[in-house]
Amino acid sequence: MASRSFKQLAEQRIKTLEERGFSQYEIARRAGISRGHVYNVLRGRAGLSQSTASEVLKNLNRDYRVHLAREYGIVAVEPANLRQYSLVGKHWNAIQRARESGDWEPLREFRRKHVYIIDKGKRQKLKLLDDRDSDVLKRLEEFGQLDPQEVTWGGSQPSPKATEKQ
Repeated sequence: MASRSFKQLAEQRIKTLEERGFSQYEIARRAGISRGHVYNVLRGRAGLSQSTASEVLKNLNRDYRVHLAREYGIVAVEPANLRQYSLVGKHWNAIQRARESGDWEPLREFRRKHVYIIDKGKRQKLKLLDDRDSDVLKRLEEFGQLDPQEVTWGGSQPSPKATEKQ
């Protein structure tokens, strides 16, 4: 059986992201190519050049899952877009500030806030824990689940755009 080329692998990864429920904009952001290029690949109108395909594969190898505090513990989720990714980071910072001060007030801003994730090919909305969930947070802290840790699943990695600027 012949091995697949970089072009075929990159195009397949782009199609897989669409099947999982990601928007064309988010696929383009993660792959480091334009949204129009993603559209053309998905519709079969154009392919990727060899050099673009290798860059796309390099950019798509990053793990975007993050840790999220839930009622039953810490889970790894994949935020639907960059805004959701940032919201999870802000939530973790608020949890750490609340733990240090002993007052759950920093979590008040997360009342009625949700994070959108991609799970099993569908977008799902998960409620973020807030100051009213202090009993849950205290229980998670007792079990050592709120200890300082990397928010990202695979550890901190620079974004594809950040490495281009260096």
